[in-house]
Amino acid sequence: MKYSNVKMAITLYNLGHGPPLTQKLSEAPYTNNRRPGIATIGDKPKLKIGKQSLISRLNCLRDLNFDWTSGIKKNALRVNLKKTFLV
Repeated sequence: MKYSNVKMAITLYNLGHGPPLTQKLSEAPYTNNRRPGIATIGDKPKLKIGKQSLISRLNCLRDLNFDWTSGIKKNALRVNLKKTFLV
């Protein structure tokens, strides 16, 4: 689940212009100066039903150790996500 959610979110984030979800994803990430290129997304819903949205399920972005915010190729994304979540 982590692999598929993160892959979809990073792909939509790097699209720039696309479905309405890309706008929400581009507003949500927080980038720290200590880890440039790696962003995290906090849990913001106020109601229980809001915790089921894609943006609320992206707490696992903290586990990533590669630069994905400036754009990444599909093959490199797939390989890095498999190293992170499926090993």
